[in-house]
Amino acid sequence: MRGRCEYTVTYVGNSMTIPNWAKKHRKPKTEIKAIGGRFYVYEVSSVWDSERKVSRKVSGKLLGKITKEHGFVERREYQKQKIKLPVRSKEYGATELFHQLMGECVRELQELFPQEWEQIVISSYARLLHRSALKNIELHYDHSFLSELYPQASVGSKVIGTTIQVLGKKREQIRKYFKSIKNAGELILIDGTNILTNSAASLAEIGYNSTHTYKPQVNLLYMFDIKLQSPVYYRLVAGNVREVKSFKLSLKESGLSNAVIVADKGFYSKNNIQELDDNKLSYIIPLQRSSSLIDYAALLPLDKRKMSGYFTYAKRTIWYFSSEKVTLFLDEELKIAEERDYLNRIVTVPEDYSIEQFHEKQHIFGTMAIISK
Repeated sequence: MRGRCEYTVTYVGNSMTIPNWAKKHRKPKTEIKAIGGRFYVYEVSSVWDSERKVSRKVSGKLLGKITKEHGFVERREYQKQKIKLPVRSKEYGATELFHQLMGECVRELQELFPQEWEQIVISSYARLLHRSALKNIELHYDHSFLSELYPQASVGSKVIGTTIQVLGKKREQIRKYFKSIKNAGELILIDGTNILTNSAASLAEIGYNSTHTYKPQVNLLYMFDIKLQSPVYYRLVAGNVREVKSFKLSLKESGLSNAVIVADKGFYSKNNIQELDDNKLSYIIPLQRSSSLIDYAALLPLDKRKMSGYFTYAKRTIWYFSSEKVTLFLDEELKIAEERDYLNRIVTVPEDYSIEQFHEKQHIFGTMAIISK
């Protein structure tokens, strides 16, 4: 048995006998000590005593006690050490920044959308940071600290899809939410765009758009506060509703004033401009280079003394010429690039481009014109 010690029984303070019910709880490499009428279990080992040429028992740390009611009871210190909490790594930094910036918005959402606010916040996080599809929102939620902030949130793809449908019907709450945004109110830009769709959406109607495509569509309209550089209002309009009419109705609903409508080239028409003027709406609309409203006289030949002035944008000098409601801009760096491109096309696509056409168009290269009020 040299160097080996399975278990032992030690009596301390009296010759108390270890009862059988206590003995059955003994384990290898332990010893039972009877102290003050109680039974304690200690680690035990043996070492070789080279002088005496025998094995010598060495008692170790206290492991616990043995009771008739509960058997072996481990020390509390060891019980705590054995409690293993699951360790998970979650994204925190971006979540915390997002949560701080959303503080006031979250409070408004809680008040106006008591059933959906968590889905709105978590979906916004996933879309902003990860451009997430609906099916992946739950994954990003699980791996972010938002799952600790909102542990009971339900953000499965079906739940989010249902939430979106429900939110679309709560127009009054949406309007109140945007009104709660503290906007500067100095100047509001309005931008509208057509979204083609084959869905059964109630607002999808056949309408006109800048590509001259007559298909079911909805019109999405946003208002942006210049100072905040943030949207302060949005509205979905049926595809067959005239844009000018939707602008007017949206301004009335939003309660905003001093707004400027920004449209693309496809929006311009004499009728649209007349409607904007009749409804006293401000606007900025780019024109096609072939528009008869543009006066290229200042560029034929180019004499900068005829221009109204210039300004610098992105380290480039932009000259401009104003006449009534139309302003013509000339970017000479863009002009050089467009001339080079056109001359290259004369070589690569001679059937569509020629030097004669180049001479006819040379005065419009590098230009952009807008009509505004």
